[in-house]
Amino acid sequence: MRCDKCTLVFVPPSDYCTRAHELSRYALHNNSLSNKNYVSYIAQLIPLLLCGSHRKPAVLDFGSGPARVLEYLLRRENVRCTSYDPLYDVNATALSQAYDIVVMNEVIEHLRKVGDECARIGECIHPGGRLVVRTRILDNQPDFGSWWYKNDITHINFFSISSFSTVESIVGCRVELS
Repeated sequence: MRCDKCTLVFVPPSDYCTRAHELSRYALHNNSLSNKNYVSYIAQLIPLLLCGSHRKPAVLDFGSGPARVLEYLLRRENVRCTSYDPLYDVNATALSQAYDIVVMNEVIEHLRKVGDECARIGECIHPGGRLVVRTRILDNQPDFGSWWYKNDITHINFFSISSFSTVESIVGCRVELS
């Protein structure tokens, strides 16, 4: 389906997979500190997170997964990073704090209540803070039907650049795409 207001392409709730199926799909990933390729992929975010700041930012990794790789890497840089993941019961109190930067690394496409979750994130961002999102952008796909990214059953939101204008209005800050 496609939202006429924000151009978000999304899967209707009636077609969501079960949480158990979702977790079993994530279990196929090797998103851990022992996976050098994954660690390198996550490490690419660090220069973006640290640029333009005169001090070390407080960071929330929203949807960290159980391994907390970004938290580990940022702590090596003496940056306070808090991990949060509702599916893996990681740090349920994390959303009661405020952060300079919230990172959603390949997370926003999975959120079942994306508007509500973005509103929660907005409450966690200091004024002048940043939301950094890494996801595949629908605008770059000439043919949605043959796009491999939509075939992951856990991907239920597909954003265009214009969709992120709506996200910005919900969270109250600029969204930086990585």
